[in-house]
Amino acid sequence: MSAMLLNSSEILRPADTQNVLDRFTSTFYSLDSLRGQKLVDQFLHPPAKLNFALHGRGVYFISNQCNLNCTYCKGLDDSIVPPAFDEFERVLHGWSERGLQYLHLTGLEPTASPCLLEYLKIAEKYQIDVSLSTNGYQEFQRYQELVRHGVKYLSISLDAHNNSLTKQLGRHDDIYARVSSNIRQLVALKQEYALKIVICLAITKVNFPLLPEIVADFLEKLHPDDIRLIPVAQETFSEVERAYYENEIRPKLLRIASPRYPFLRFRIEHFFETRGLCHSSARKCYVVLDERTVGGQQLYPCNIYIRERGRPIAAATDPAQNIKIWRWFLGHDSLRDPICAAYCCDVTREYNRMVDMRLQALADQQAFQPLRLFETILQEIPIRQLFAELQRDALMALETHLRRTALNAGVLGRRLRWHDLTLYYLIRAALLHDIGKSHPSLQQFNRSPVAPQQKQMLRQHTDYGKEMLARLGYGMEADIAYLHHDRPDGTGYHQISLEWPMAEVVALADAYSALTEDRSHRPKMPTATAISTILSGECGTFREPYLRALQACHEDYCLC
Repeated sequence: MSAMLLNSSEILRPADTQNVLDRFTSTFYSLDSLRGQKLVDQFLHPPAKLNFALHGRGVYFISNQCNLNCTYCKGLDDSIVPPAFDEFERVLHGWSERGLQYLHLTGLEPTASPCLLEYLKIAEKYQIDVSLSTNGYQEFQRYQELVRHGVKYLSISLDAHNNSLTKQLGRHDDIYARVSSNIRQLVALKQEYALKIVICLAITKVNFPLLPEIVADFLEKLHPDDIRLIPVAQETFSEVERAYYENEIRPKLLRIASPRYPFLRFRIEHFFETRGLCHSSARKCYVVLDERTVGGQQLYPCNIYIRERGRPIAAATDPAQNIKIWRWFLGHDSLRDPICAAYCCDVTREYNRMVDMRLQALADQQAFQPLRLFETILQEIPIRQLFAELQRDALMALETHLRRTALNAGVLGRRLRWHDLTLYYLIRAALLHDIGKSHPSLQQFNRSPVAPQQKQMLRQHTDYGKEMLARLGYGMEADIAYLHHDRPDGTGYHQISLEWPMAEVVALADAYSALTEDRSHRPKMPTATAISTILSGECGTFREPYLRALQACHEDYCLC
């Protein structure tokens, strides 16, 4: 079966795709196995321009103000300011074009934003379902208005079951009365507006011993769709407290929580595993590929990254953000990132672990072998058209060189243990690296020897290649086409110090493929001679890890 026909649902059995997250679809819509399958399918057939479909949600921070002063709240960085309407709409328009269906509005307290209704009206234009996180402390009429304007999901914070405990938590002593009243009235609107209401219960040392009583009160009196237990990040529970939870609190909670509350039961069973990556081997965060989070004018990996003062990836409207997201994803080790390691949420952790397992299953089926990826890439319509033109113009030697370079680059990338997604783009970039030689003004050089005075003209193939690929929407491949005759030490056509591993591997594969092909001015070299020529530096300087990979691939007869 060719790679173009592969589908992860055909390779994996249905039972393999099931995950604990699927139980939360009624109240937690964006991290389930269906989304994981769609993401994995995109690994098999990555889109042009890195335009991954957004099967997750868009998270937008629309407020840096709050009407409460909770003791455990860390606030937000001053740069996280509410967006202008045109900026907000421009971002939503881009998300909508890529299939985004869910938008989550958050901040310190989004209902404190005087522009909230305008944001909702913009979201309504794009038929995006909106969820909202809130402390629930506004007047009920405010929430009723939001529901009427399209809010489908309310995540309401409530940390106590009476006003006395609320006061101990350092908050207004009327919070329970007001917020619980709002929840009851909102629950009455559920059927009319298809509304879902989840209570977020932040847990500190103060309310920890009273969890069974608090949860029982919420379930009996407020009737939410679910409850999310959230131990606050600042709390560290002692061994004594952990034992007390296991022996006293947990059994009581399980008796209270019926299966109709899947998230509550999950958190009861995994209470001390809510945050951090100590229970996961997944080093990559796949969420960043098909979900978006914006705070201020910047794009972040996730909402936790914003709240923990992490660095953004790109500007929210940066035309090059896809490449920046992709590079962040490939270069990011979640287990070594202090924010991810300490604060990553359990559902994200489980999702990444699930995607990892499914990708590994595909790798075991050799779905990511260079030849299969190569076959898939050849089916892309722009590439099919380019190669049809090569055949029409009888540029067979160029076509052979492009194909060999692509396969050799893929073999090198596999030897270097590069990520599966990297291999796809590496092979595609290598397949297109010399396409500039098909430019009408250079076609003559594909059929006859190049005179010394014409060599400078032939060098223009890197410029032509960049222009041609940029017009087709292959921006990253265009950059590599421009750089593939440059070297890490600053030598080469443009005297640019090559610091991009993918471009360097394409350049290395190009050098090997060229040496082992017949050219008008020389016969092809034996493969061993070509390897020696490259290792001696006659083709320019390459980094040692890549040279070792080339030599190993040659010794294992992997190169073509």
